[in-house]
Amino acid sequence: MNRLRHREGFQGARYEIAVASAFVRCGFEIEWLKNTEKKHGEFVATHKTTRERIAVEAKSRHRKGVLHESGMPASEMLADVGGLYDDALTHNPGNMPFAVFIEVNLPHEPERQGLEKVWGRDL
Repeated sequence: MNRLRHREGFQGARYEIAVASAFVRCGFEIEWLKNTEKKHGEFVATHKTTRERIAVEAKSRHRKGVLHESGMPASEMLADVGGLYDDALTHNPGNMPFAVFIEVNLPHEPERQGLEKVWGRDL
């Protein structure tokens, strides 16, 4: 809740909640992880029927002009998520399946489809 109340933490916390809500809609229970002694994901999702557990890490790219960041977004931005992905991998607990979700936070381009988008080719 504290991160949602502060501009600096809002974007990441908002995305983590969005990812968790998708798991809840798919029949998972969420266990938020709070231990700050070592790197770990945001939460562990446990399926209500199968009891399979999945560690989840969510990353959100901060961009100028998006969600409390000053500036205007450029139309030819690259995905630029390699560093986020590499960092996310350091949160893998190694003892269960691990899922990484990355919000690229790029402007909507309805005139371009799939890999026609500059950021799509960059991925």
